[in-house]
Amino acid sequence: MNESCDLCRLHSLRELKSTLHYENEQFIVVDCIICQTPMVVLKAHRPSFNDHEKNTLAKMLIELFGIHGVLDWEQRKIPEHAHVHLRPRPFPGTVTVPLSQYV
Repeated sequence: MNESCDLCRLHSLRELKSTLHYENEQFIVVDCIICQTPMVVLKAHRPSFNDHEKNTLAKMLIELFGIHGVLDWEQRKIPEHAHVHLRPRPFPGTVTVPLSQYV
């Protein structure tokens, strides 16, 4: 854990500032405090998800929110910690993946 990292503090120090939707040993799902969309945060402190984690979290999001929406994998504010936003539609200028692709 990196105590200077906002996303590490989210799960390690329980600094939840938004709605908690789900948590397991690998991920935590909260509403992003900036864009107010569901966001999955990898609990391990590293900058990207592996393919298995991407598939797992996509299926988890489908169970929680249904198949509508797009996954925005771009790391904006905190690039050193893996997280993904589930947006209702693509964010301007961002490459996204339809969540339905994982069905």
